[in-house]
Amino acid sequence: METKRVTPENIRELNPGEIFVFGSNINGYHAGGAAAAAVRRFGAIGGRGVGIQRQSYAIPTMEGGVDYIAGYVNKFVEYARKHPELFFWVTKIGCGIAGFKSGEIAPLFKEAALLPNIALPSEFWRILENNANKEETPLQTVPEKNTTAKKGMLSTGAIVAIIITLAILCTAAILFFW
Repeated sequence: METKRVTPENIRELNPGEIFVFGSNINGYHAGGAAAAAVRRFGAIGGRGVGIQRQSYAIPTMEGGVDYIAGYVNKFVEYARKHPELFFWVTKIGCGIAGFKSGEIAPLFKEAALLPNIALPSEFWRILENNANKEETPLQTVPEKNTTAKKGMLSTGAIVAIIITLAILCTAAILFFW
């Protein structure tokens, strides 16, 4: 890992060619957290839960476990590799409403850390560096617990997000028909 490119805690605006990378749900209900900010500020499109959307890039984090998310992170890294003219600000995807810990998500960005056009949260960098140090001294490695959810199971964070989304939709419907 070369120079650290650190994503700021709060991104309020982007320059041309910069992309806000956020955790989403597969159906594109961008109702809370970084996903809501992506809609308000960076052009995320409701109903699209994956990929590039104007100045944002959605990575689904709500429907499955770490292995599920890893596939979408890998697709993101490949997209960033093919688009060196763009710069990607990765947020702490999956670590809010989805309910994952940074230690579960950060290792998914090991390859992303090698690309000069991707910035990661400082906590992800710290975890990646700690993991790299553990790889150099195998006697200190600790087996990781299995964090992969069973296929078809929703995480607690996903259930909370669905409830919040339903509450927002019900409130909007009540106000509309009032």
